[in-house]
Amino acid sequence: MKTQVITGLIVLLLLCVTAKSLHLFYKEKQAKETAQRNIQALTQENEYFRTENGNLALKKLIIESSLAEIKADVYNIADELKKLKIKPASLSNYSSTGTETIYRFFTTIKDTVLNKIDTFKTFAYQDNYLRFYGNIHKDTLRADYLLKDTLIQVVFRGDRFTKTGKKRPSWWIFSKRRLQQIVAAKNPNTKITYSQFILVK
Repeated sequence: MKTQVITGLIVLLLLCVTAKSLHLFYKEKQAKETAQRNIQALTQENEYFRTENGNLALKKLIIESSLAEIKADVYNIADELKKLKIKPASLSNYSSTGTETIYRFFTTIKDTVLNKIDTFKTFAYQDNYLRFYGNIHKDTLRADYLLKDTLIQVVFRGDRFTKTGKKRPSWWIFSKRRLQQIVAAKNPNTKITYSQFILVK
């Protein structure tokens, strides 16, 4: 009887150690796969495509981060969180996007009489996204502009990839769909130059 109890305890102990080892192995494997996916996301080239209305949109893989990585400032966002008065522990996701807007427009310059001996030239331009106006007096240009834009961001289960980062066809069921983001600007003159989305797990 005593031998059976001891044997049972040893078997139970071995089962517990095995279960713990398997759990640690699985966790380590998941962490390694996440790190590989994050390296792919960080090194991925910008993938542009045209939306239905002809504007450029950017498609990128997202970064999956642990709270420990956020606290260790692996992705260099601690300063931004501090400015926004957000504690890393309360973060669920973080997104940053860079844009550039190039406008080429033509407008007439009109002479305006300031007084009998002094004149200056004025100009104005306006469309749905830009309001630009100012004047030229002697050799000085004074101008004001207002630029409007709206950024649309979507995070979704997108393309399928291999572990090495090669894209698979959408019908390939042996690879999971990766989380991706699309960022698009309403202003047709705006180009998304950079985007990063960090999902905290």
